Amino acid sequence: MKSLLLLAMICISVVVSLGMAIVFLESLEESDLNAPTIEIINPDNDVYTDVFQLVEITASDESGIDTIWCNWEGVNVTYTTPTYIIFNEGLN
Repeated sequence: MKSLLLLAMICISVVVSLGMAIVFLESLEESDLNAPTIEIINPDNDVYTDVFQLVEITASDESGIDTIWCNWEGVNVTYTTPTYIIFNEGLN
């Protein structure tokens, strides 16, 4: 399986609108022209009154996914399992 590094930055607002920036690093031996499939399972794009929310991401690729990195409040975090996060109140 070709090594593929997935770097995902998650930006979450009060309405929990999510955006992602992705960088792919791959070996020069073989080109991967197809982007991976990334899905944010939780939270839904909605307004929440509870600051404690489950964040769940899935990623798949024909070449395989080795690692998912998220940037949370300026810190790179390796995403491995769904995680509960406490969001700041107000606009994020």
